[in-house]
Amino acid sequence: MFTNLPLGNPIGPADDGDQQLDVLRLACDVFASATLPQTTVQAPVVWSGRPDWRDSFMPIDDADALRRAGEERRAEQAAAKRSG
Repeated sequence: MFTNLPLGNPIGPADDGDQQLDVLRLACDVFASATLPQTTVQAPVVWSGRPDWRDSFMPIDDADALRRAGEERRAEQAAAKRSG
């Protein structure tokens, strides 16, 4: 079962019990009817919150890569200083 919803909300928003039940029912149906391993079905659910949630979820850009590279280099330099 695949739901294209934000992390932490695998079956829908906390205040939408109807959607959560629909997703659980669909998951049970897939479980009961799947005849092959790795059978995957995408739930027909849409996030009711901000539609741009994907844009801010784990963005990767050059600034992050440069920051991480700088942090790693500083850690390596500090370790080299400690070891003499």
